[in-house]
This record gives sequence, structure tokens and C-alpha cells, in this order.
Amino acid sequence: MNIDAVSFWKRVNNLIKIQKSKQEVIAKKCNISYQTFRGWVSRKTFPGGDETYQIAQALGTTVEFLVAGKKPEPTSLDEVLDKFQSIIDRYRKP
Repeated sequence: MNIDAVSFWKRVNNLIKIQKSKQEVIAKKCNISYQTFRGWVSRKTFPGGDETYQIAQALGTTVEFLVAGKKPEPTSLDEVLDKFQSIIDRYRKP
């Protein structure tokens, strides 16, 4: 598990890019000034816990993913069933 601010901001910026959004938009959704947001990015520092949570929510992900890179576990029944099926398929005899 890699917990560092550089990786945190790489994940944030990657999700922003995937969503075809901008840092300004995410900052506004989080009620964080863009200047503050950019300061964290340029200084490569973590935001506070509340702000990290707000950023994760705005990006539709988890704090754990942003901070440590751990992908979230499935949460819906369909996601659980899909994951279970993939495990069964992996071990099914030909």
C-alpha cells in the first residue's frame, strides 16, 4: 500500500481526466476554493480529512482509493454477483 500525496493527486487528476472534468469543477463541488485546491496539488500535500472525503465523494470513489490506491469492494448486489461469478469461472473445470 503506497500512501503518499504525489500518488493521491495522480489518482485525483486521473479520475478528473476520466470524467472529462476540471480541478476547478471538483473544488467547487467540494466547496473548496480553487486556489486552496491548487495549492495542495502544487505543494504535493494532503488535504484535511473532511476535504479528502468531499473530493472522494465528488469523484464517485472512496477515500481509501484516493489515499492508498485500493480499489473499492463491490457494494451493489449485482456487483457482488458479478465478482462471485468471475471467481467461479476462474476455477471452473474445462
